Amino acid sequence: MFVMSINSKGIQSHKRYHNPAKSNARKIRLRLLSFIAAALFFLLLLSVTLVRIDAQGVKPDPALPGEQIVVVTAGDTLWSIAKDSGLDGGIQEIIFKIKERNGLKNSVIEPGQQIIVPRN
Repeated sequence: MFVMSINSKGIQSHKRYHNPAKSNARKIRLRLLSFIAAALFFLLLLSVTLVRIDAQGVKPDPALPGEQIVVVTAGDTLWSIAKDSGLDGGIQEIIFKIKERNGLKNSVIEPGQQIIVPRN
């Protein structure tokens, strides 16, 4: 709150009255917003980490004789790997076998990842 007064010489003076209640409320609000922002940032980092861990799945057993090891390149999908595998059966059935053999929980694969294609 500002108060303006004019003294006997015609000079204006401005005074600001300090309101401690407003100042404390502002500090509390700032701390609360900082805490909420930090908590949201932590939750974001945690969710990204959990998604990455979940996407990796379980490490499969080493490839057996007769099984192919395919190194995933950019643009590869389980569909394209299954189609090029030469295995008998429908594509979806082959994808299921590949996911099961590699311990994949979903169809997310990344470049550089090694996928074991089971034998017939």
